Amino acid sequence: MDNAFLKTTHELFLKIAARDSAHSKFRVSRVKKDAGKFTVQWSYAVSPLASLTTAAFPIEHLPLLSDGDSLILVETEVTPPAINTFRPMEVANYSNTQFARPRFTAAVATTN
Repeated sequence: MDNAFLKTTHELFLKIAARDSAHSKFRVSRVKKDAGKFTVQWSYAVSPLASLTTAAFPIEHLPLLSDGDSLILVETEVTPPAINTFRPMEVANYSNTQFARPRFTAAVATTN
């Protein structure tokens, strides 16, 4: 997996969400568990999000993992368009955190 692939994935996300980068957030990270501790192996983030670090890791969203296992964590957020402009309403952001475990390999490496 490289930055070109992740950039294309982000562009596809924007098309599906029908929003631009100013109204969305996108981050993909590889997380590994070793000796009972989670570490971030790499992270690809699109501004305004920063790359995920081990210190800022959201453990509450993860499945159970064995030592040596890894997963890909995908975090997205979209601000929907306003329903109308003459009577402003509070807009809620749609946040989504998903993970995928590599099926036939212990880890997905990055080539950057």
